[in-house]
Amino acid sequence: MINLLSNAVKCTLSGGHINIVADSDPEHGYRILASNNGIGIAKRNITYVLTPFGRVADSTIHTFEGTDLGLSITKSLTELHGGSLDLSSKLGVGIQISIALPTHRKAPNKPQLHDSAN
Repeated sequence: MINLLSNAVKCTLSGGHINIVADSDPEHGYRILASNNGIGIAKRNITYVLTPFGRVADSTIHTFEGTDLGLSITKSLTELHGGSLDLSSKLGVGIQISIALPTHRKAPNKPQLHDSAN
Protein backbone atom coordinates (compact mmCIF):
# COMPACT_ATOMS: atom_id res chain seq x y z
CA MET A 1 0.00 0.00 0.00
CA ILE A 2 2.84 2.39 0.81
CA ASN A 3 4.37 1.90 -2.63
CA LEU A 4 1.00 2.29 -4.36
CA LEU A 5 0.12 5.44 -2.48
CA SER A 6 3.52 7.09 -2.78
CA ASN A 7 3.56 6.41 -6.53
CA ALA A 8 0.03 7.78 -6.92
CA VAL A 9 0.87 10.94 -4.97
CA LYS A 10 4.14 11.43 -6.84
CA CYS A 11 2.48 11.12 -10.26
CA THR A 12 -0.69 13.13 -9.58
CA LEU A 13 -0.45 16.82 -10.32
CA SER A 14 -1.66 19.48 -7.89
CA GLY A 15 -5.47 19.46 -7.76
CA GLY A 16 -5.63 15.87 -9.07
CA HIS A 17 -7.50 12.94 -7.56
CA ILE A 18 -6.41 9.61 -6.09
CA ASN A 19 -8.92 6.86 -5.35
CA ILE A 20 -8.30 3.72 -3.30
CA VAL A 21 -10.97 1.03 -3.01
CA ALA A 22 -10.61 -2.31 -1.24
CA ASP A 23 -13.07 -5.17 -1.02
CA SER A 24 -13.12 -8.84 -0.14
CA ASP A 25 -15.08 -11.84 -1.22
CA PRO A 26 -14.86 -15.20 0.58
CA GLU A 27 -14.66 -17.05 -2.76
CA HIS A 28 -12.34 -14.77 -4.73
CA GLY A 29 -10.14 -13.14 -2.11
CA TYR A 30 -9.18 -9.53 -1.71
CA ARG A 31 -8.94 -6.74 -4.22
CA ILE A 32 -7.37 -3.30 -4.02
CA LEU A 33 -7.98 -0.75 -6.76
CA ALA A 34 -5.85 2.38 -6.89
CA SER A 35 -6.36 5.03 -9.53
CA ASN A 36 -5.39 8.61 -10.20
CA ASN A 37 -5.85 11.22 -12.87
CA GLY A 38 -2.14 11.89 -13.03
CA ILE A 39 0.37 11.86 -15.85
CA GLY A 40 -0.40 8.29 -16.94
CA ILE A 41 1.82 5.84 -18.77
CA ALA A 42 1.87 5.10 -22.49
CA LYS A 43 0.64 1.56 -23.23
CA ARG A 44 3.99 0.61 -24.76
CA ASN A 45 5.76 1.44 -21.45
CA ILE A 46 3.51 -0.42 -18.99
CA THR A 47 5.55 -3.65 -18.93
CA TYR A 48 8.77 -1.65 -18.58
CA VAL A 49 7.64 0.45 -15.59
CA LEU A 50 6.81 -2.76 -13.70
CA THR A 51 10.49 -3.77 -13.82
CA PRO A 52 13.10 -2.57 -11.29
CA PHE A 53 14.38 0.92 -12.18
CA GLY A 54 11.99 1.03 -15.14
CA ARG A 55 11.92 4.76 -15.73
CA VAL A 56 10.36 6.08 -18.90
CA ALA A 57 13.14 7.99 -20.66
CA ASP A 58 10.96 10.83 -21.95
CA SER A 59 11.87 13.74 -19.66
CA THR A 60 8.73 15.64 -20.64
CA ILE A 61 6.69 12.83 -19.12
CA HIS A 62 8.80 11.77 -16.16
CA THR A 63 9.86 14.76 -14.11
CA PHE A 64 9.38 13.14 -10.70
CA GLU A 65 12.09 12.04 -8.27
CA GLY A 66 12.43 8.49 -7.03
CA THR A 67 14.18 5.18 -7.52
CA ASP A 68 11.51 3.74 -9.81
CA LEU A 69 11.21 0.65 -7.65
CA GLY A 70 7.73 1.23 -6.19
CA LEU A 71 5.67 -0.51 -8.88
CA SER A 72 8.08 -3.42 -9.32
CA ILE A 73 8.21 -3.99 -5.54
CA THR A 74 4.42 -3.84 -5.34
CA LYS A 75 4.14 -6.35 -8.19
CA SER A 76 6.75 -8.70 -6.67
CA LEU A 77 5.19 -8.62 -3.18
CA THR A 78 1.74 -9.23 -4.64
CA GLU A 79 3.00 -12.24 -6.61
CA LEU A 80 4.88 -13.61 -3.58
CA HIS A 81 1.52 -13.70 -1.79
CA GLY A 82 -0.04 -15.64 -4.66
CA GLY A 83 -1.78 -12.60 -6.12
CA SER A 84 -1.70 -10.62 -9.32
CA LEU A 85 -1.27 -7.00 -10.30
CA ASP A 86 -2.87 -5.45 -13.35
CA LEU A 87 -1.96 -1.96 -14.51
CA SER A 88 -3.88 0.00 -17.11
CA SER A 89 -3.18 3.55 -18.12
CA LYS A 90 -3.49 6.20 -20.75
CA LEU A 91 -0.84 8.86 -21.16
CA GLY A 92 -2.05 12.21 -19.83
CA VAL A 93 -5.24 10.69 -18.39
CA GLY A 94 -4.14 8.60 -15.40
CA ILE A 95 -3.53 5.11 -14.17
CA GLN A 96 -5.47 2.26 -12.56
CA ILE A 97 -3.82 -0.55 -10.66
CA SER A 98 -5.75 -3.61 -9.55
CA ILE A 99 -4.26 -5.99 -7.01
CA ALA A 100 -5.94 -9.34 -6.34
CA LEU A 101 -4.92 -11.49 -3.38
CA PRO A 102 -6.24 -14.98 -2.61
CA THR A 103 -8.34 -15.64 0.49
CA HIS A 104 -5.63 -17.75 2.13
CA ARG A 105 -3.60 -14.54 2.64
CA LYS A 106 -5.97 -13.42 5.41
CA ALA A 107 -4.09 -12.30 8.51
CA PRO A 108 -4.57 -14.64 11.47
CA ASN A 109 -6.65 -13.43 14.38
CA LYS A 110 -4.56 -11.56 16.92
CA PRO A 111 -4.26 -13.29 20.28
CA GLN A 112 -5.98 -11.54 23.16
CA LEU A 113 -3.60 -9.85 25.56
CA HIS A 114 -4.14 -10.64 29.21
CA ASP A 115 -3.64 -8.10 31.95
CA SER A 116 -0.88 -9.47 34.19
CA ALA A 117 -2.03 -7.27 37.08
CA ASN A 118 -5.14 -9.42 37.61
